[in-house]
Parts: sequence; C-alpha cells; structure tokens
Amino acid sequence: MLDTDGAEPDCGDRDSAAMGRDLEGHLHLKLELTGHNAVEIEAIINAETDRQYRAAVREHDTTGLAVPAMGVLRARAIVELIRRGAVINPNSQKPAVSVTLTIRADRDGIPTGVHTLDGYNVDAVSTAVLICEAHLQPVIVDGSGNPLNLGHTVRLFTPAQRNALVVRDGGCIFPGCDQPASHCDAHHEIDWHLGGSTDIDNGALLCRRHHGLVHGHNPWTITHLHIDDLPPDLLEQHLTRAHNAHLDPTPDVRALKSPHGKLLLAQNATDHQGPAPP
Repeated sequence: MLDTDGAEPDCGDRDSAAMGRDLEGHLHLKLELTGHNAVEIEAIINAETDRQYRAAVREHDTTGLAVPAMGVLRARAIVELIRRGAVINPNSQKPAVSVTLTIRADRDGIPTGVHTLDGYNVDAVSTAVLICEAHLQPVIVDGSGNPLNLGHTVRLFTPAQRNALVVRDGGCIFPGCDQPASHCDAHHEIDWHLGGSTDIDNGALLCRRHHGLVHGHNPWTITHLHIDDLPPDLLEQHLTRAHNAHLDPTPDVRALKSPHGKLLLAQNATDHQGPAPP
C-alpha cells in the first residue's frame, strides 16, 4: 500500500562475480555486490576478518609469529567463510571438501607430480594438507596418463575416530587457537604416505591455518614427551591444566615445536571448553 510504484528489483539481479586463474595458477576473484547484499556480506567479512586479526594477535603473543597484513587476514576470512559454507550437513563435525588430484608416477610407482583435473600443479604443502582430510580421489597415472590405480579410503579417519578426536582435542590443538572442531582437519602426525597409521594416537585436530603451518616448508612439528621430560614451564602448565579440569595429568604430553626449536604445550578439550565438572 505504501509503495505505489511497486517493489524494487532484487539487488541480487545487479550483483556480479568473476573468477579466473592467472599464468601462475593463482585464483583471482572479483565480486560486486549491491543493496542489502553489500551491507550484509561486508559485515560478515569484516566480522570474520576481525576474528582472524584477534587470532593472529594471540598467535603472535603465544608463538612469536608475525601478525599478517590486513589483506592477508581478509583473504583468510573469505576462505574460511567459504569453507564453512561448503559443509553439507551444518550439524556435522567434518568439513566437506571434494577434490580430485592426478598423481603422476614413474615406472616404480614413485610420485613425480600432482595436479588438478584442470591441469594446475599442486605444491607439496597443499597436497599434504588435502591428503589428510579432504574427500580425496587420487588417480595415479603413468607417464602416458594411463591410470595405475585408484585412491583408497583407509587413510581417512572414520566418523567414530573423528568423534574421539573431538572429545580429546576439542578443537585446534595449536597453542592459542580458538577454532572449534567443526572447522578443523584430522591430521596424521606421521604422514599417511610416509607410513603413518590412521589411529587415534596418530591423529590431531588442526584448523586449516595451522594445518598449513605443520605441512609448511619450515614446519612446526607435533612431538610427544613423557611428563618427566617436560621443561619446568611446560610441566607447570600441564599440571595446572589437569588440576583445573579435575583430571589426572597424562604421562604422555603433546607439544608443538617451532621451526626454531621452541616448545609449546598443545591444546586439548579442556582448553577449548573450560574446566570439566567434578
């Protein structure tokens, strides 16, 4: 009754997006939003960028890693939001990623290169991250492109195993990270392709940001120490955490070691959820 000219066309009809790869295989996105879409998406991206900034500051205070530029944080925010939106079941603890990689191998079956179906080469770090958690369908081919065999699924943690990791880790185990389990990959501490087993003892939850650090060119490593071998500061943290959660301290303690050899206590469920009830 009030709008005698009729409803305005939906702003989505005026929105546009472009996407393409450059010669180096980098993906470029250009998005133009109007009306309420512009207002809403800007607020969503800004909120996640702010969370990424606060997480980067905590990471700097805890580990000494530099706080990235705002453009890097905004890119992280957009990637994280898209990954969350790709979850098939909103109530699932497991992120949904579907990737098909072609793995070229020599005559002895040793991989010599990895690329996507579109022909873009995949670097070693990206390959390692994807192999840990994605619904990956690796197709191994010979030098002529003939498939040798199809990927198997024993490398993936089962839903029951992932639930056990969620109960134990609560979220990302990287010191100071607040990412919940639903935003984490199930990482093999000893890489699956190097013979690491898909067992709870060889698994850890890591968000995509810190999963990349563990597989990076100067990687952080997950190490296990006996409680008697802990440095005094880590021993105090370990005992205090167990006391606050009304639990006995575990004799096997996980720690993250920086590329420079600094040891930090890995997080567990009590760090993400607060002290357990008595």
